[in-house]
Amino acid sequence: MRRALFGTAFLLSIAFGAAGCGISDEDAQELCAAEAKAKQDACFDVSSFDMCVDCFKECGTEFCQAVQTCPLTYKCADAAATTSSSSSGM
Repeated sequence: MRRALFGTAFLLSIAFGAAGCGISDEDAQELCAAEAKAKQDACFDVSSFDMCVDCFKECGTEFCQAVQTCPLTYKCADAAATTSSSSSGM
């Protein structure tokens, strides 16, 4: 029972506690391995995994988002908002 609670608390701390800031390499690799397993898609290749890890390490779980391309890519959501607002020219 305690292990189950500890495991749940650990996963929640990864998912929500690190939101908005980068997470550790180990945690990022675990999240990206889970993404790869869930997607089981030819579009999630080695470069996608590396981009996933880098994104979660830099942006955290709140701002790292998958871009639906093939191969799958990842980017920080806040960086995309900054780019689109600064490129409007107004």
